[in-house]
Amino acid sequence: MPDVELDAGRDEPGDAELQRGAVGQRGDGLRYLTPVPVLVSNGAVVFMGFGLFGIVSLIIRLVETPLSAGYGFGGGVGRPV
Repeated sequence: MPDVELDAGRDEPGDAELQRGAVGQRGDGLRYLTPVPVLVSNGAVVFMGFGLFGIVSLIIRLVETPLSAGYGFGGGVGRPV
């Protein structure tokens, strides 16, 4: 990585980031995960994942429940519905 010289008299937006360290250091990308919109979207995706997993689990149970139970389809892996 090329050396970066900073002029102590200049205050530009990029100066503080250059003083912190080289871009690409370990853990540098974690600060992009902390803004509120990113956290909200990540939380929504987690809840959607749990919801989809639950719905698929319930559908599988419904399909594999025997007809004698009164509400299932009596299907399975080797049996067509």
